[in-house]
Amino acid sequence: MRIGILGGTFDPIHNGHLIVAEEARDRFKLDRVLFVPARIPPHKPDMRISSGEHRIQMVRLAVQDHPVFEVSDIELVRKGPSYTVDTLKQLQSTGELYLLIGYDSFLSIDTWCAYEEIFSLCRIVVASRPGSQPVQPENLTPFLRNFFPAGIARYDPQDDPGNRTDDPNWRICFLCIPGMNISSSEIRRRVSNHASIRYLVPAAVARYILRECLYSGQTVQPEDISENTGDKR
Repeated sequence: MRIGILGGTFDPIHNGHLIVAEEARDRFKLDRVLFVPARIPPHKPDMRISSGEHRIQMVRLAVQDHPVFEVSDIELVRKGPSYTVDTLKQLQSTGELYLLIGYDSFLSIDTWCAYEEIFSLCRIVVASRPGSQPVQPENLTPFLRNFFPAGIARYDPQDDPGNRTDDPNWRICFLCIPGMNISSSEIRRRVSNHASIRYLVPAAVARYILRECLYSGQTVQPEDISENTGDKR
């Protein structure tokens, strides 16, 4: 079974997240895509975020109509910072893992906890914006640079019919994703300014944000997140 993993604070989840997940699902024939809200973002430990209950509920609303999109509370119920490597270890027995991350995140992946181990636990799908320049190996750290001469890093398979992503050796693939200019921070700003967020988030998520009065200046600290916010299957 092929399982995509898309993590983030999802504060709020937006259509850009869904587009990335759907594009990866289609390209790599993923059987499931897990949306994994973070409890405490490791690179932003002091970031003020909405409660885990609000964030996971918005994700549930966003994916409720998709047959293979699912929500996981694996990071919300785990104490401490939400390290990707820990999540991958917990999920590695469930199938072949595809970690979906943004282009900017990939460029800083060597600052992640146990980042070298991440590459042994999953394939990495890097979502880039239209018009983004291909990664220049000479600008990467020695560890990441090793993936390129070996042909283990690949670009969008639809751009090159010979670029086979079913090659068992590939570990990184770059996909050009439309609609990548949407950001959660912009949505929060628009809500606080009473501007429209229609077509930026699913309609059910927009209704939830307005009903719960989110992003009007009242937020909670990560340590205030309840331990009982996740799906119970």
